[in-house]
Order: sequence, then structure tokens, then C-alpha cells
Amino acid sequence: MDHTTVIDQDIAVIYYDLYKIFNKLEKIQ
Repeated sequence: MDHTTVIDQDIAVIYYDLYKIFNKLEKIQ
């Protein structure tokens, strides 16, 4: 019953996607 690890992994993936998007926005400006 390790639900926290799954949630942490999902959050990590979401933050990584946001991080890549922000990098693209900074390069455009």
C-alpha cells in the first residue's frame, strides 16, 4: 500500500512538463 510514491511520481512528471514549458517561453522572449 504505497500510494504516496505513485502520487509523488505523478506530481514530479507534471512539474517536469511545466519546467520544460517555462524554458521554452523564456527562450521565445
